[in-house]
Amino acid sequence: MTHEVKLYTAMKEEAIARYGRSSIGNPMGYHDNDIAIMVRNNMRTPSSIMRHKNQPCIAPSIPSIMGQDWYRADSFESICNHLSISLPQVRRDMEAIKKKRIHFVQIGYGGFGINSLHFMSLFAARSGVYHPFEKLDVYENDEFTFLNAMRIYKDVSKINVNDYQMSKLLLFEEERNLSSHVTLHDKYFKIEDTNRRKAKTVYVGAPDFDTRQAMEEKNFIFTGHSGNEVELYSRPVINQDVMTETYGIINLPWFYMNLIKATAELLSILAKTDEYPKDTSLFLYSSERSLIAEAGVTF
Repeated sequence: MTHEVKLYTAMKEEAIARYGRSSIGNPMGYHDNDIAIMVRNNMRTPSSIMRHKNQPCIAPSIPSIMGQDWYRADSFESICNHLSISLPQVRRDMEAIKKKRIHFVQIGYGGFGINSLHFMSLFAARSGVYHPFEKLDVYENDEFTFLNAMRIYKDVSKINVNDYQMSKLLLFEEERNLSSHVTLHDKYFKIEDTNRRKAKTVYVGAPDFDTRQAMEEKNFIFTGHSGNEVELYSRPVINQDVMTETYGIINLPWFYMNLIKATAELLSILAKTDEYPKDTSLFLYSSERSLIAEAGVTF
């Protein structure tokens, strides 16, 4: 049973300090010139826009924290359209994945993992392809706190929480439409948790360096987000060039758009790939650069 969590002013102030009030809006809701202004000013929303209520934003978590009167989340379909994601193609990819009977293992249920699985569940619901994975395992031993709430593409205003702490795995709900065999592991993933079904099992996530090194011979895709850029990297050989997640101030529009685009690409990779190449970048993308280029903005 859930109960409403009161989101106090102090919590809002923490969110603003971490992300910046001006970096949580949706640049797709503004005109091209506004995009240029925001980029030049490190995503500071023009004051003419800030005076109005009902500001467009990316994720449902933002209105649920910052106030429904001030922010409204754009539809998932609208964001996909702006990112040139073809939902019919996503449906075909998910159908192909289902035929391959893939065992999907998500290593970590943090910023990338929790959002990517949720985006997959939204794709599944909109395409009508339910349970595309034969099995789904999710590994996470960390707790959820509201400091990270705005990095989750969900309404977080009503959750079951004590002292603002809870297992991240308790946020796994809608995602059960991804497989009829779901196992949530309240533990940190180790190489001992792999299996011998190499051709049918794909591991996705960002474990520690020792585990990544041990995963070089597995079908493993490392997921990284650094700055305003996202990357999917196949079976990385550990070195300093491998992208890692960064924390601190995050421009949420680019973060969410990057992850939605990367999720669609991940589904395409899963649908079309049987042998994963070693130490190969599969996808490198920045929604910021792409959107600005499409808008014809020059500096």
